[in-house]
This record gives sequence, structure tokens and C-alpha cells, in this order.
Amino acid sequence: MKKVVFIMCCIFSTTLLAQQTFFETLESHGENAQYQRYGDIYKTDKGKNAATSSAGKVEVEIHFVDAIYAGITTQYIYKNKPTLIDNFDGATNSVVKQIGFPNTSVLVNEAKNSGYVAMDNYLFFIEGFSEDYTDFRKIARFYILDGSAKKDKPKGKKKGKFWKQLKSSVVYQTNENINQGTGPEYEEAMARDLTNEVKAYLKQMKAKQNTYTLTASDKADLELLKQTVADYGVYVRKKNKEFWDTPEGKEMMRNNKYARLATKRHLENCRLSKTACDDPLHD
Repeated sequence: MKKVVFIMCCIFSTTLLAQQTFFETLESHGENAQYQRYGDIYKTDKGKNAATSSAGKVEVEIHFVDAIYAGITTQYIYKNKPTLIDNFDGATNSVVKQIGFPNTSVLVNEAKNSGYVAMDNYLFFIEGFSEDYTDFRKIARFYILDGSAKKDKPKGKKKGKFWKQLKSSVVYQTNENINQGTGPEYEEAMARDLTNEVKAYLKQMKAKQNTYTLTASDKADLELLKQTVADYGVYVRKKNKEFWDTPEGKEMMRNNKYARLATKRHLENCRLSKTACDDPLHD
């Protein structure tokens, strides 16, 4: 009887974990969490899962409007220098939406139909969502919570321990694996079917969202988020107009150098990467 109860408890706990919202998952990773960077998942010639690794770490900042989750920005840290990857802050980016608010499962850029899903110790950037956000075309890249690998490994025989350690410390690189990830977190990830796990998570969250009724407080929160991003748009347009009214702006107009100078000014001030910025001046 005890065994049955234990198994049922495990199943119940796993279900609760799987149904954490996007922001609950990120919050559970800790305030100063860093992530390992990987590209898309592919199959090797031997049929095994693999992913290309990248140097540096990723940090995620959660943004709020008052106490309401508004979105995230992701940045890449290399040699202590941060570079913005994506601005998915719904308070400043009008095309960013939370799917299933307040039980958010996806943070999506509606203009590009791509966005983020957080599950377990992972943050996924996904492209090509289905209309109901329960399926997708591919995981374009993903991040693993640094230091999240399981520590408890079964003890083996001590025979040949030195040679096993020596062998495991050497990475044999071939043309096939030269850019592949390494380390315990990577090995755990590649042992899983992450694509299907994410799809299962999205289906679970969709079922949860379908049974949820927005409260008056939820509706007020959504209205505040909508008004905040609208106000930000007004602010940006106001600042742009102020610039065109300056001597520098008028000079640009007079010399008919709008495209070149505007592009230069945009690139000097834009916090986004070329792939993340929707402004044509960034092309």
C-alpha cells in the first residue's frame, strides 16, 4: 500500500511541476540564474540527439508593470560584457503577447510567430507555433539552467577508477562533434526527447487555460499592460518628433540624407540585435 501511495504522489508532483506557468518556472530558477547556450537539436549520423554549444552564458531579466508580469529580456554574457539577445518585454514591445494569461505558457512575438517557452530547467526559443500554441515547427535554440544536472549518480566499482577519470577528461573531437555541447547538463538534455516534452507541456497548459475564467483583477491587469505599451509607443513617437525638430534633425532633412543618418542614429541607440529588432533601419 505504501508503494502505491508513493507512486501516486510522484505522478501528482510531476504533473504540478509540468503545469507551472512561464514565469513561475523562471522564478524557480533563482534570482541570479545563468544558462548554458545551445542551438537547435539535431540527429547525429549515429541517430543520437545533439546540439551546438556557444561560449558565454545567458541571463534572463523578468519585467513587471506594478506587480504584473510583463515579459523578459535575454542577454548574452561573454567576458563580463552583456549583449542583448531579445526584447520580449510586453510593456515596451507591442507585438509581444502572453498566451493564456495569467496561466502564461508562451511569450510570443506575434509578428514573427516565434517566442519563448520555459519548462523544467530549460528556456526554449521556438519558431512556427500552431494557431492554438500546442504545436510548433522547431526549437531554434535553447538554454539550460547552469548547474542543474542531477548530483546523485549510482556508485560503481572502484576498479580502474583512475583510467576512467582520465578517459572522461578527454573530449575526442571529430568533424561531427567538434561543436557539440559537453557536460552533465548537456548529456541529461540530450537523453530526453525535449521537443515532444515541450509539446506535451503546451497541451497540458492549454487544457488548464481552457478551464480558467478571467477574474475582474485579471482583466484589469491586462488592460494596464495594454495601456502601458500604448503609452510607451506615444513616448517614442514624441521623442522622435522632438529629434526631427532639432537643428540636427532639420539638417538631416535638408541634406536628404535621411536613410543613411537615421540608420546610423538607430544603430547607435538600439539595444537589440539585428535579428531581434523589427525596425527596417536595422537591416
